[in-house]
Amino acid sequence: MTLVVAAHASAPPPHPQLPARTAARPLHTMDRRLARNRSEVLRLRQDVAAQEARSRQAAERLQRQDQAISALRRQLEALQGSQAADPR
Repeated sequence: MTLVVAAHASAPPPHPQLPARTAARPLHTMDRRLARNRSEVLRLRQDVAAQEARSRQAAERLQRQDQAISALRRQLEALQGSQAADPR
């Protein structure tokens, strides 16, 4: 019987305990920290959405500028072509 008691006494507890600092930390502190983290995640998501919107707007601006440049090039080529055909 002594062997059984000794072996049983050296067995690890069935449920591991939380680290001392986590167990000692009040629940309201963890709730506040969780709320802060959630707020930070929300703010970061909003920042990402705003940056994506700015990026889309910039891409649209660049596309309009590219179209304007192409139109100006065509006009220039047409003028140069008409001048080459009619040298004075």
